[in-house]
Amino acid sequence: MSKFIKSSMAKKTNVTSIIQIKSLNSEPEPKMSDDLSFEQEEAEDVTVQLERAKEEALKLIEEANAYKEQVKSELASQRERAKEEAVSLYEMRKKEGWEKGYSDGYEAGLKTCEEELAGARETVKRSRQDYLDTLEKASPDILSIALAAAEKILGTTLTEEAMWAEFVSRAVEEVKDQQEIAVYIHPDRYEETLRHKPELEQIVLSAKHIYIYPDRNLPLTGCTIETPFGKMEAGLGSQLHELKHQLKEIQRQDETDEGKSHH
Repeated sequence: MSKFIKSSMAKKTNVTSIIQIKSLNSEPEPKMSDDLSFEQEEAEDVTVQLERAKEEALKLIEEANAYKEQVKSELASQRERAKEEAVSLYEMRKKEGWEKGYSDGYEAGLKTCEEELAGARETVKRSRQDYLDTLEKASPDILSIALAAAEKILGTTLTEEAMWAEFVSRAVEEVKDQQEIAVYIHPDRYEETLRHKPELEQIVLSAKHIYIYPDRNLPLTGCTIETPFGKMEAGLGSQLHELKHQLKEIQRQDETDEGKSHH
């Protein structure tokens, strides 16, 4: 398997840290109520959906790289066959020239062989360039398809109120030590987010105030957290953007290493 896939696996922890959503309370109070059981199930559903999105994206990338490895193998076989045929032709032409005992025959055979070798080298060169061009054109599509799959899964998950509440809670938890916290969400999310404000207040006990504001400039799955120290983009879009950036870096490194191996 290509180094791209290995790198993807190696950075799996970083990608997971971007889109993983933890439970609302790290140490829930022990009680046997139906409400606690329901909340735990909701949190588990969020984690399962996010893991599914990540697995789908990685699966698409692995399939694309498997195809790339197949093409590389076929090109290597073609290159090897071309070399063997050229050497065989050279030996045949050389032998024919010596057996006839004519220097002109030998020279003619050698010239023909050199022409065949040049043709074989050109064929290999064109094949390799076509392969690289194909990969270059396909790379953006591979990432786009993988990210689209992840976005579809995550976007569908976040349309459910319970999942959205958990998503916002996880974002607020990142700044729970701040004195004032403002949560900006799309207007269509305002009412449902406001209903969960008591839960958010339980997370940020040290904060004097926590505000929830609608912002029409945000997408439906967008969420911005603002504190006296600045803003933090916590929405689905920002997470997918970071995921895309990391995948591109992994792929760029893989292609750089691959290019070096051909020199």
